[in-house]
Amino acid sequence: MVGPQSYENWRAHNESTRARIYEFSLYSDAEIVDYEAITSPIGPYKFSKPYPNTQIDNSVKAGISVRFSWHDPIDEMSEIDFAKSDYKRSHGGSMFDEIAALASLLCGIRFRVGGTIRSYPEDEGVDCSLWSREGYYPEPVLNISQDGCLLPRAIEQQSLLPLNNLTSYPNLTPEKANALIQAARLYQDALWIAESEPNLSWIMLVTALETAANEFDSSKSEPLQLLQENKADLVEYLAGLGINGLPERIANEFKSLYNVTRKFKNFVMAHLPRPLEKRPHINAQSAWDESTMSSSLKKIYELRSKALHGGIPFPAPLCMAPERHPKWAAVAERPPATYIDGNVWCTTDLPMHLHIFEYITRRALNKWWIIEEQDNADISN
Repeated sequence: MVGPQSYENWRAHNESTRARIYEFSLYSDAEIVDYEAITSPIGPYKFSKPYPNTQIDNSVKAGISVRFSWHDPIDEMSEIDFAKSDYKRSHGGSMFDEIAALASLLCGIRFRVGGTIRSYPEDEGVDCSLWSREGYYPEPVLNISQDGCLLPRAIEQQSLLPLNNLTSYPNLTPEKANALIQAARLYQDALWIAESEPNLSWIMLVTALETAANEFDSSKSEPLQLLQENKADLVEYLAGLGINGLPERIANEFKSLYNVTRKFKNFVMAHLPRPLEKRPHINAQSAWDESTMSSSLKKIYELRSKALHGGIPFPAPLCMAPERHPKWAAVAERPPATYIDGNVWCTTDLPMHLHIFEYITRRALNKWWIIEEQDNADISN
């Protein structure tokens, strides 16, 4: 099994000195601090303060300059078999995008590759040439609603210190590295479009967790057990009909649905972070106890399924900016029961705001691939 390009490049870097140098910028709207925390290269990748600090509009600018050595670890064209498709590693981007996605996931910052990409031969800084793929990496544009920020932490001061956790990356198995990059790319896109397309952001965040969950847990529970966990009243009713084998038959029909829900829920619960330190009034908090959080996750997965397969978007209150109150230490974590444009949503359909689910997604994904490889890793921020 072959891992992502950035992963294979790192492993080749550990065994090779020959390399070509590439340099590009990651654009962001965040206020980035702690550039001094990443003064040394992390494997083949070097992150630094951009110069000049290009401003695209009022929000997006070059936030990090990335320079890396490319060791050409895979001669992919030599053994390609065009008789069958093979796109298990696909994530819709290049190696540059992989680095941007990992940086976004680690730091909780909106990052996009953009602008000029330079390449150098082995002697760094000599005979600089522009890496030209016209239109492939245009300077990114960020659309933000004027109604308030859905992800307020994304535009606060952000540290680059978590980038040091990249040292766990080359120690992963190729299978886990591929799942990580696919999940990170989904997270990256979800973060970037959250302010303009929150419904799509919800879908992408759930899918990012599901991608990791499939790698984390490849087991399958017995169909009847799954149905019992999700529809205990239905199992009881079917058993009461006295038809031999009926509960098992019905359970078998629903096994694929409930198995993926189980994987998603179990993955998040196994990597659930602590609540945020600063919280709003208790009436605006999301419940963090195991039973309620488990039910909340099942509800979110159900809402994602309705959005994908039924054309019913995530509830409007979950796609709006969280309430702020001058006496609260933080913005609301969940909305109250709401009536909008003839639609009613009760509290059971509104488990948490998007910014809380983004926090859970990022911390759970990072705990999955960092802590399991590095017991004392610091995944702060």
